[in-house]
Amino acid sequence: MERDTHFVTGVFEDEDVLLQAIKQVRSSGIKIHEVYSPYPVHGIDDYLGYKRSKLPIAAFLF
Repeated sequence: MERDTHFVTGVFEDEDVLLQAIKQVRSSGIKIHEVYSPYPVHGIDDYLGYKRSKLPIAAFLF
């Protein structure tokens, strides 16, 4: 079975531009699989639609 697979790669120098691009791509219905950054981008989890992890709670309890 052969599938058409398409990939798009973007390079951004400003995190605000990156977050706006993520918002636009997701609003058009395209699923984003991975975002790589050499430093943490605060708020990117919300833009990607990730659910909050329960790991900090478990680490605190144990």
